[in-house]
This record gives sequence, C-alpha cells and structure tokens, in this order.
Amino acid sequence: MVPGISLCAAVLVAGCGGKPSEAPGPVPLPSIEPTTSAPPSSAPLEIPSTETTLPPTTAPGPAPGPGPAPKPSLPGAGTADVSLSRSGVGHLTAVRLGNQGSYDRLVLEFKDQVPGYTVGYRPLPAKADGSGNPIALPGAKALVMVTMRSATGYDAEKSSPTYTGPNEVTAKSVQVTQAKAAGDFESVLSWAVGLKSKVPFKVSIMNAPPRLVIDFQH
Repeated sequence: MVPGISLCAAVLVAGCGGKPSEAPGPVPLPSIEPTTSAPPSSAPLEIPSTETTLPPTTAPGPAPGPGPAPKPSLPGAGTADVSLSRSGVGHLTAVRLGNQGSYDRLVLEFKDQVPGYTVGYRPLPAKADGSGNPIALPGAKALVMVTMRSATGYDAEKSSPTYTGPNEVTAKSVQVTQAKAAGDFESVLSWAVGLKSKVPFKVSIMNAPPRLVIDFQH
C-alpha cells in the first residue's frame, strides 16, 4: 500500500462524521382510546304524561227550599152580597182606608150606631145616588157598592154635618184604588169602592166607636 493513499483514506473517514446516518423510522399513529359500552340502565324509562288536568269542580250547594208561603186567605171572605137590616139611624163621622198586610181595610165610623147595610159587587161605572151621574174611579177594574140604610152624614136636628171629611179616600193599598162618596139621599148613604180586580171581601161590625169594617183580600 502507498502511504499517501492510506492517509487520505483515514482523513476522509474522520471527516464524514464518524457514525453512519440513520434512516427515518415509521411515523407514530395517534393513540385511540378504546370505547367501552355503558351497561344498560336499570332505571325505568320516563314516558311523557298524557293526563289532562280538569278544572276543579264545585260541590253542589243545598237544594233550594220551598218558595214563599202563599198569602193567607181572609177567613169568612167571599164575593156574594152581604146585607144586614137594622132599625135606627146611623150618622157617619169618618171614613178611613189602609193596607193591613194581607188585605185592604175600609172603615166607616158612626157617631151613634152602625146602620143596616148592603155590600156587594156591581157593574162599572159607579153611579151617583139620586142623579145617576157616573162616578169616575181611575184604575178600577171592579166596583163594590156600600149602601147603608138608614144613614146619613148630616144631623138634621142640629142642622150641621156629622161627616166633614173628604168625598174621596185613598191609601197605599194593594187592591182598593179609592173609595168615593156616591150619595146621601133620603136616609140612604152610599159609597163606591174601586178595585184593581174582583177579590173576596169580608164585612164586620166593631164597637166603641161604632164602625162598619170591610176587608178586601190581597
């Protein structure tokens, strides 16, 4: 071997870096975690509710009681004529009309005694005793005439009236529309009573002072 060539070869080996180059290795893949299936749940499945909420109901109240009690009838009342004959003369002093709750009351008061009387329904219009002139009774659909014999509202011995009240009497009555003087002629005294309808009436006599009382049922 030539010494110069050996030296050169040694220099080349030293100058090339000593260790041989390494080939690139394989590219590592990203690690993938193995997935584990969840065990089946033991809890029951929740199913959406389809229940409908109803509005609250109200308990029924007590059954309605009976209606208002019927109006009490007027004992002894009727629609037929009521008459009584009496001797002597009655002198009228007052006439009153009022509502007594279940009936209207007409009172004819006398100074000395209640005379004989006839009370009964008559056809409209009312007529004045003696003249026969019609007597207006506004609102009346029925008529009761009160005829008293012997009776008057005038004291002939004293030449003065015993009755000085109005010739028409009204009140907050239910059936009676008004009572009007219909005549004082030849010892016959009469009053006309207008009513809204034909209803039973009752006639009675009261004392201290003497009174003729007529009740008209509501």
